[in-house]
Amino acid sequence: RPFARDFAGEIRLHKAVVDFIVSESASRSPVETGGILVGRTEPDGIHVTQALGPGPGAQHHPSRFRRDGQYAQQKLDEIFTLTAGQEDYVGEWHSHPAQCGASSLDFNSMDWVSRNNAYSCTSPILIVSCPSRDDGWKLLAYTWVKRRMELCAIVTLAE
Repeated sequence: RPFARDFAGEIRLHKAVVDFIVSESASRSPVETGGILVGRTEPDGIHVTQALGPGPGAQHHPSRFRRDGQYAQQKLDEIFTLTAGQEDYVGEWHSHPAQCGASSLDFNSMDWVSRNNAYSCTSPILIVSCPSRDDGWKLLAYTWVKRRMELCAIVTLAE
């Protein structure tokens, strides 16, 4: 499924996506959790329509996370079919309960995804959720461009 694209613009998340990521992150803390992001490329950015959970076979640890790849692929295939190919994999999300921001492991993961033909996504996005000072969770968004992770803007869309 060709879905390669270069990133330009902002990352748009439905409020339900933000709420899901925050809820999942809080419920699994103090270990990491995550999943994949599904959406589409638009002229001025990436529109994330769904965040999928970790799956039943996921591995959660205090400083790393491994999603259930088989679960993610099955769900992604269902969404791709239901949307007639209009929505597909655009990246990953996961929590960092102990520290905020992207890690060197995140850097390596995004590099691997961008070069792996099975993903067909040369500029994946990454959303990291982390505790905020007000006892909530904040989201940071990154995109992988030319072997660099760049922080980018998040716009939350009302339903």
